[in-house]
Amino acid sequence: MNLSDFTIRLLLLSLPGFIGIMTYRSLKGRPDNYKDWEDILEMALFSLLSYNIYGLGLTFTNYRGWTNTQVVISQALLDNGVPINWLEIVITATISFVIAFIASFLYTKDTINKIGRKLRVTSMFGNKDVWDFYYKNYGNQWAFVRDYKTDMVYYGHILSYSNTDKERELIITDVDVYTNTTSEFRYSCPVMYISRSRDDLTIEIPDFSIGFEEPKKETCHERTGQKQGQITNQNSRSTSSSRSSRERKRESTPDKSKA
Repeated sequence: MNLSDFTIRLLLLSLPGFIGIMTYRSLKGRPDNYKDWEDILEMALFSLLSYNIYGLGLTFTNYRGWTNTQVVISQALLDNGVPINWLEIVITATISFVIAFIASFLYTKDTINKIGRKLRVTSMFGNKDVWDFYYKNYGNQWAFVRDYKTDMVYYGHILSYSNTDKERELIITDVDVYTNTTSEFRYSCPVMYISRSRDDLTIEIPDFSIGFEEPKKETCHERTGQKQGQITNQNSRSTSSSRSSRERKRESTPDKSKA
């Protein structure tokens, strides 16, 4: 087998690992400071783990007499005469896809470090950045976001955070905007994107049990529509009042043509 044939077969047999790492990265995110060798190592780990799980499952089914099949990855990789088993690749890719979800869940829930803290072998919370830790534990909630750069307070539902190595980016929905120093209401909007430096924002999650009012079920569009309706009614009343006053003025004004 020449080098090109070996490379092609290696790439084909690495498809389960590629699918696994792409799914894993999509679920947990990929920090910008990640090295290429770390990607290759994780892809190889996903491939080996999925092929080993498949091999264990095949060993069990062979033992029970349900099948009589062997894993051919090692032979297909080294021997050009052994055909690639595409069914084997499809099954291991599916296993790798499931493993990615499990690994992302364990990472998001900080399972390893929680076990370590239970065993008193570490006091680390596991994530490299407190911003990332805050999002994974307290994200997707109603919160006050204080923007010291513009002296504004945004109250809304935090939908999404940026990755740890980027600027502090937030997407907030159903937002009410207030002045930070005077708490004066300014306006509402359905969706807001914020990008600030690390020390420009403060996020506060209110405790509704000590006096904060829970957010109403009506959306920002409904609140804005109600305010526009109030303005329209006020304008209508003002127009009607001014029209009546003009009519009264005309009635009280003598007709000079009859004089």
